[in-house]
Amino acid sequence: MAMLMVFVFHTWEFSNKPHFAIQFGSLSFETIGNSTFGAHGVPVFMVLSGFCLFFPLCVERRRMRDFNWRSYAARRVRRMVPPYYAAIAYTLAPAVLVAIVRYAKGREHAASALPSAFDLLVHLTFTHTLFESTFFNIAGAFWSLGLEVQFYLTFPLIVWAFSRFGVRALCAVAVVSFCYQAVTHSLGVGEARVEANFFMARWTEFAAGMGTALLVSKRLEQGVKTPTWQGVALVLLGFSAFRLHMPDFGPLLSKAALFELHRSATIGGLLYAVCTSTRPVTFLWSNRVSAGLGFMSYSFYLIHQPTMWYLSHFLTRFGPRMSDVSHFVILMTVGFGICLGIAYGFFLLFEKPFLKSWPLVWTGKKGLAPSE
Repeated sequence: MAMLMVFVFHTWEFSNKPHFAIQFGSLSFETIGNSTFGAHGVPVFMVLSGFCLFFPLCVERRRMRDFNWRSYAARRVRRMVPPYYAAIAYTLAPAVLVAIVRYAKGREHAASALPSAFDLLVHLTFTHTLFESTFFNIAGAFWSLGLEVQFYLTFPLIVWAFSRFGVRALCAVAVVSFCYQAVTHSLGVGEARVEANFFMARWTEFAAGMGTALLVSKRLEQGVKTPTWQGVALVLLGFSAFRLHMPDFGPLLSKAALFELHRSATIGGLLYAVCTSTRPVTFLWSNRVSAGLGFMSYSFYLIHQPTMWYLSHFLTRFGPRMSDVSHFVILMTVGFGICLGIAYGFFLLFEKPFLKSWPLVWTGKKGLAPSE
């Protein structure tokens, strides 16, 4: 779901941001754009990261006591780095080809479209989000991976603190993040600045995922599932609460620190409702198609933005004249199919080989099953 949210948002941007709004009297609500769910897909990823890393430790507390940071670091590198490096090569390949052709023709500035050595270095080391000049370079969506790595680096510290202080450790993370945001907001730091996307500014999202993992594990230990009607009500309530922090609600949650707390809590609440409800509620997320897309969502996320950018420019340059809405529809249908096909091939080549050491693997017809 988070992956599709980001995909729709970027497709909308590459279609010259067509206007889609629902009118209720004097009120107008955007369905796609900066003020809607699509622009907030990345925070869902961050909450999910905290959840997925912490949930196994909550289910089996022995793993928390025996937590080995070296083994953890090795798994994170194996899981994240090879597909990411391949995605950088995939994104830069057309620019390299153009530079070679221009150089062969004797044109000047043949390498003008290529990233600098520093730009490439900070991306390879996941430090590109620490500099304004490199934050959105190579591919804009890569910025979230730099933030993700910052979360990964702090995770062992939080696990250590949780093993000694319990839930107070997660509360401390939220307090630190709240104070950091309050200070940066008072200094006039906008959402697009480096300081606003440092791990301390977004730490609440990661802690919310960890807190949700703890609550879900306790609920599952009790063997109790939320009835269908309550699960539907919780999901609808979560989406409604999530919608309250969109910009078109004005000053309701204008303070950055309150905004982040609310967003983290609502995403965590949605995740809790989905994980603890009975089958009819969870079917949307747990059927074979959704599970398969979710399993390869990292590959899709890595290649979707450059792929859709190239497709959009191809349509603009070689396709017939069309409206922004038509452009968006083509990218959302034909473009999505092309992107999905490339992502699947990318997954088979650069991601799946590094999943063999996982306790669960994707087997196709059988879905998730224990690895050999």
